[in-house]
Amino acid sequence: MIAESGVDTANPFETSRAASRVALEAIQSYPVSAVVKAWGIGAVLNLAAPALAVDPRLRALPHPSFDAMPDGGLIARAVTFLAAASPAYVAAMVGGLAFSGLFLILQAYGFVLLARIAPWAAAFAALCVGYFLVVNGPVGSPKYRLPFEPVLIVLAALALCDLRWRLRRR
Repeated sequence: MIAESGVDTANPFETSRAASRVALEAIQSYPVSAVVKAWGIGAVLNLAAPALAVDPRLRALPHPSFDAMPDGGLIARAVTFLAAASPAYVAAMVGGLAFSGLFLILQAYGFVLLARIAPWAAAFAALCVGYFLVVNGPVGSPKYRLPFEPVLIVLAALALCDLRWRLRRR
């Protein structure tokens, strides 16, 4: 489509501009609710997906494509996916999801602590994470969390320090 528009494909900047125009035209053809939903799903995936999910060793284990599962609702597709995947793959993903969930809770707790102690620092942390979630848009993968991972690590560390302090007081 880009080559047909008379763009100099040898120039990567021209190709990028043309691709951006095509993408913006495509996005404008969708309802706003669909775009917001896609951005929201991408944000959730960027925050909650375990980094283990993109490890080449795990991806090499036998497992079907979740997107290629026959339609029948989320639960039916998940059951079919889990039955067809290798036990090692399922165990690794369930463990990864459990740890991701645990650290997501710790990060949220750390954010609340930071907001109480230093509201401006909490606002900066939220803006930093929010900026990268907006920039990444509907593209969801743990690897796109890397730019703001230091902020999430500090939030989890705040939570762990507070929990340690509370346990020591008892």
